[in-house]
Amino acid sequence: TAYEIRPRDWSSDVCSSDLLRFCLSFPEVSTIIPGMLVRRHVEENAIASSLGPLEERQLDVVRSIYESNEFFVRK
Repeated sequence: TAYEIRPRDWSSDVCSSDLLRFCLSFPEVSTIIPGMLVRRHVEENAIASSLGPLEERQLDVVRSIYESNEFFVRK
C-alpha cells in the first residue's frame, strides 16, 4: 500500500515530508537530496514533492520551530 500524507493540525504537528515541502517552497531551490533508508521513505518523499509548496501559515509554523531551537553547538 502506498503511503498517504493525511491532513492534520498545523499548530505544531510537522513531519519530515513537510520539511521537504518547506525547502521546495522557495523558488531558489529546485532540488533536495534527502536521506532514505527504506522504501516507505522514498514513497513519502515522492508524495511530498508532488504536493507543492507550503501555504504561508504552514511556512510560519516551520519558521517558528526553527527560531525557537538552537541547532548548532557553541563552544
